[in-house]
Amino acid sequence: MTVSDANGRPRWAVSRRAAAFDSSGIRKAFDLAAKLDDPINLSIGQPDFEMPPAARDAAKAAAKAAAKAAK
Repeated sequence: MTVSDANGRPRWAVSRRAAAFDSSGIRKAFDLAAKLDDPINLSIGQPDFEMPPAARDAAKAAAKAAAKAAK
């Protein structure tokens, strides 16, 4: 839900109970990173190597088995 401030701009309304919760550790890390000049985000990325064929084949077989079981 949003409410308007004194200038008519929308802002989020948060209950006092919800406002009492502290930020999560990851939120604090992102807030800190936002203050840095050029941070490197290593939290999500793509591998720079090929997946081993045996692992790829096993994943493919598992996905097919799960799809078959869901029918």
